[in-house]
Amino acid sequence: MKRKYLKSAAVALVVTLAFSGLPLSAYSAETDAYVAESVVESATVDNNTPEQTEPATQESMQATEATETTNPPVADYPKVTGFTNTANGTKVSWSEYSGAAKYTLFVFDGTKWRRVGDSTTLSYTHTSLKNGTKYLYTIRALDKNNSFISDYCRQGYENTFYAPPTISSLENIYGGVSVKWSKYSGIDSYRVYRKTKNSGWKFLGDADGSSYTDKNTFSGTSYTYTIRCLDKDGKLVSSYNNGKSITYVKSPSISKIENTATGSKISWSKCEGAAK
Repeated sequence: MKRKYLKSAAVALVVTLAFSGLPLSAYSAETDAYVAESVVESATVDNNTPEQTEPATQESMQATEATETTNPPVADYPKVTGFTNTANGTKVSWSEYSGAAKYTLFVFDGTKWRRVGDSTTLSYTHTSLKNGTKYLYTIRALDKNNSFISDYCRQGYENTFYAPPTISSLENIYGGVSVKWSKYSGIDSYRVYRKTKNSGWKFLGDADGSSYTDKNTFSGTSYTYTIRCLDKDGKLVSSYNNGKSITYVKSPSISKIENTATGSKISWSKCEGAAK
């Protein structure tokens, strides 16, 4: 009697569902499979490409990355291969893209990608930069008709620009030349170079602070100094400028002191480079 009742109840449930218009799978043991099918359907990604006038904004870039993590596309754009901070700006270098007649360099300004300039080579120098500032770059390739033929890196490539440190003072002191400069935030150490009229730039040494004493000097010789920045790994992250010059004159050595009727006569050795 009990079995007959259960069978009747099951038939009644099927009939009720059929009239309700709902799919039977929604209430069956296969519910998980049904829901999974619905999720895949609702997660379909819109593969529309960004506007061809310029790369998409940071906001849309982030949204695209979020939806594409399940099935990321193959990167199809010029890739930045390196940065070189020069005395005038940052030189951005990238890989060659097949079929490209030229390339456009973009920088992210905080709200959107802004065009910096075009290049027919594999590099471009971005000038008028602010010292100690991070910049985010991306590249797109164009054909001979000035139409974009590549995608772009939505994450961008980051570089911090450091200008050559400016020497604030050069001073002849006992035993050499004291070199001082302005210290930068984010820089761990500095590299000091020197040259003369008869030689090019030569490495002198590194300093953690903002001063260095050159002890290998000769009186009467003119020296020019310049400074470069180093990161925490000891890598050069700035270029150098023309530097600042000084003629080193060593401190005179007193050779004799004589007491006379009117006072003391002091004699010293002549120093090369001294005018008087």
